[in-house]
Amino acid sequence: MSISPLGLRNTHLQAGPLLKVTPQGLAFPVHPETANRFLERSKQGQGDAMESVGLGVDIRYAGSAGVLGSCLLHESEVIHASFFPGT
Repeated sequence: MSISPLGLRNTHLQAGPLLKVTPQGLAFPVHPETANRFLERSKQGQGDAMESVGLGVDIRYAGSAGVLGSCLLHESEVIHASFFPGT
């Protein structure tokens, strides 16, 4: 089942201090505006929903809106979300 996570769209996501790590293992800071644009893209994606092992719904994203990741929703609230740049 494909799902548009309305709970995620209405949620305020905030990026903390972020580091980008290169394949060579070098880390450098990511500009906050770049991180916020990525979070906004993350909220636009379409995911596939499935029952979670515990409470809530697990939503998996496989490239929609250029984002890979997952989100756990319970009673329309985001409990945990992890997103990564993808194709």
